[in-house]
Amino acid sequence: MSKIHGVNYFASAVGEVNVVEKMKEVDAVIGGEGNGGVIFPELHYGRDSLVGVALFLTHLVKSKISCSELRKRYKNYFMSKQKVQLTEGLNVDTLLELMANKYKMKMWIVQMG
Repeated sequence: MSKIHGVNYFASAVGEVNVVEKMKEVDAVIGGEGNGGVIFPELHYGRDSLVGVALFLTHLVKSKISCSELRKRYKNYFMSKQKVQLTEGLNVDTLLELMANKYKMKMWIVQMG
C-alpha cells in the first residue's frame, strides 16, 4: 500500500519498543503494529488505538464519504497469527514453502526474536 501512495515503508522487530526505535531512526510520521495500535509521534510515542480512531474519523470527514465507501477503495487483507510447535526433525523452510504454494499469495512471515 505504501508504494501505491509513494511513501516509504520500514519494518522492525515485533514489539512496541522496537517499532518506536525504528520510527525515531527513520523520522517516521506514523507507525503501528498489527493489533491496531497507532503510534503518532506528533502527539506521543505510545501505541494508542484512540489516536487511530481519531485519524480515521478525521479522514472520513475530510473526504466527505461514508465508512462503507472508504472501505470499498481498499483491497482485502488478511492476517493469521499462528503458533507452530516445532518438533525435532521439522524442516521449517519446507513448511513455509508448502504454505506459500498452498495459498498462492504474497505472504510476510514475521518471526519472534
